Amino acid sequence: MAQKKQTSISYFMKISNCRSQPDSKQDISSCITSELEDTSHSLSSPSKKRAHSSMISSIKNTDDSTPISDLVSKSIVADSTNFMNVYDIGFYINRTLSQNEISDIMNNLWVPDINYKFPIKMYMKKNKQINLKFQYSWLLKYPWLCYSEKAFCKFCVAFVKSGVGYNSKKPNSFVVTKFDNWRKALEGFQNHSMKNRELLTPIIEAIILCGRQNIAIRGHRDSGKLMIDQTDDEYENNEGNFREILRYRARGDEQLKLFLESNGHLKYTSATIQNEIIESCNQILLKRIVSRVNSAQCFSILADETADIANIEQVALCARYFDKKNMILKEEFIQFIPTFDTTGKGLASLMLESLHNFGIETKYMRGQGYDGAAAMSGEFNGVQAIIRKTHSQALYVHCSAHVLNLAVSNSCKVQEIRNCLGTISKARDFFNFPKRKDVLKTQIENSDEKISKNH
Repeated sequence: MAQKKQTSISYFMKISNCRSQPDSKQDISSCITSELEDTSHSLSSPSKKRAHSSMISSIKNTDDSTPISDLVSKSIVADSTNFMNVYDIGFYINRTLSQNEISDIMNNLWVPDINYKFPIKMYMKKNKQINLKFQYSWLLKYPWLCYSEKAFCKFCVAFVKSGVGYNSKKPNSFVVTKFDNWRKALEGFQNHSMKNRELLTPIIEAIILCGRQNIAIRGHRDSGKLMIDQTDDEYENNEGNFREILRYRARGDEQLKLFLESNGHLKYTSATIQNEIIESCNQILLKRIVSRVNSAQCFSILADETADIANIEQVALCARYFDKKNMILKEEFIQFIPTFDTTGKGLASLMLESLHNFGIETKYMRGQGYDGAAAMSGEFNGVQAIIRKTHSQALYVHCSAHVLNLAVSNSCKVQEIRNCLGTISKARDFFNFPKRKDVLKTQIENSDEKISKNH
């Protein structure tokens, strides 16, 4: 069996060399055909030779419209006792992988068919023989799991540096060492999942903490290896909120400390991973909000558009609905949506399309709330008018915050109010100095009139 496995690996490497040739599809076809013809001489069975000849003929007769991936898949010998699928995880273990090979593992990895006959392994239990084998259902339950005679973790195989594992130790089961103890399969799968979760959880929680407290995650000195115990010189350098929070936590978590300080580059602390975690949080929160809005079966949309610091026009979209579970009225921010069309028609189409993409059922829309700009509130070509053409029950109401702002602005046309606000502004400017403010504070404290919360 080991000799057959080695033959498969040799065959796979030859096919990989063919795939790496960028010249043309015809060159790849010729290369694969040549390798198959060389391999066919080593086959003893007439039936296997006939299968080889049939495949060679099929590849030679392939037209130019056939994808290159199909050429490669045709080069797979059907008899699994001699050859394996070129995307079998077994070909990728215990060596440094290229970016193309990592991409193959992520996107093209071979998965056994539901009718695949997994080999049986015999065990003795209380002097009684029991037969166990790999179960197809395990592949559905654990998305990271893959099969190649034994069980492997495709993410560990793809991203763990060859020969180096956690804390500079050799990689364990599921990485380069096969796992085939089917008696303890579920326990082994669960332990493997939990180990990765335990290392990633503190990193995710640090990012969530920064988000909840509305503080910046990164600065300009937050790259490189994260050392937990710093020297006096290193302590003076602030590496940003995220790394400092993670460092503080690692001082009380020995496992996290060993992971962050161990050799290797996969630490899940880079800016790219941070953004991916933030986006994952966004998707989870969005899904929950959409579920609550749809369950209310009655909601209004609130929207306003403005340019951010990068001068990108964005629409801030919110939903207002009644929470039946807690019996309260809620307003939830949904998303910022970039836009380049600020006309009423463009904004209306963008908002309806976005609501549909988020999964919100617009048939339950009963209200709209915007400012008084013509593009939003226009009677004929405004957003509210265009949306009402398809959602007639979504009544438009002028945003209360904008109405208050307009009321204050219009009231300043009255001379008495304008003079009053002007006097208040001048008084504030007069006391906006430390010495004057201290005098005012002293006079208030020494005053006979006591100021309380009730007055």
